[in-house]
Amino acid sequence: MKIAIIGCGNLGTSLARGLLRAKETGIELQVCDRGIAKTDRIVGEFPNREVFATRDPREAARGAEVVVITVKPKDVHQCLQDLQESIGAETLIISCAAGIEVKAMEEAIGGKTAIARAMPNTALSVGAGTTGAFLGPNCVSERDEKRLKSVFGAISDVDIVPIEDSLHTVAALAASGPAFVLMMLEAMIDAGVRSGLSRRDAEFFAKGAFKGATALMLQSDLSASDLRAQITSPGGMTAQGLYSLEKGHFRATVMDAVEEASIRSEELSFIYTSGER
Repeated sequence: MKIAIIGCGNLGTSLARGLLRAKETGIELQVCDRGIAKTDRIVGEFPNREVFATRDPREAARGAEVVVITVKPKDVHQCLQDLQESIGAETLIISCAAGIEVKAMEEAIGGKTAIARAMPNTALSVGAGTTGAFLGPNCVSERDEKRLKSVFGAISDVDIVPIEDSLHTVAALAASGPAFVLMMLEAMIDAGVRSGLSRRDAEFFAKGAFKGATALMLQSDLSASDLRAQITSPGGMTAQGLYSLEKGHFRATVMDAVEEASIRSEELSFIYTSGER
């Protein structure tokens, strides 16, 4: 399968590297960016794989089964217009731009092009990402779902949502969520230092707590609430710490953070679809 990645910032580069490191060998990859040094770096890292670099998005997309657009949201409209004559009748376009709806992209490129949206998070750079996706109305569900998963499934877990508006919440949880978790990790490290540990030791044990909690969730059928209850002994130190979090409205604050991020995603969608680029 020929795949074109247009835009080689952090996301596009991580995606390219993940695909080229995957065990599948039947992929021909075109990487495209205005900064040729970025694409040349990718080609140089994988001399034994079929990967080619170009600065011309039309050249990259020509003959591709899947075109993944990872440019900045403000550049998506122009990118799609540039691709109009290069896209085949059965090409699947996957946009990773937050806030730009399928309808707006269909208008930009014209015709009945199959367009999907994917919202990956930064953990895909280490092969531990999560991607939420939506297939637009012109997609052929079974064929295009398989193609989307063949791209993003190489470096992340993928879940396809049936309603496009759900991507606002997906973005808040999957894309913004790691930042929320990292802020809590920061606070725990600072607490360890405040209590007398070296920063190195505090970071070691705080990271271990997050690693352990994640492993428990991934390897157990129990809910987060049930797993937390198993760790919490009556009258013990964990119960006392949880009480402090509840007093500080920790749960409500996290819920508010996700809601605010989701609302901001909706606002950005309005800005981009109303033409204020």
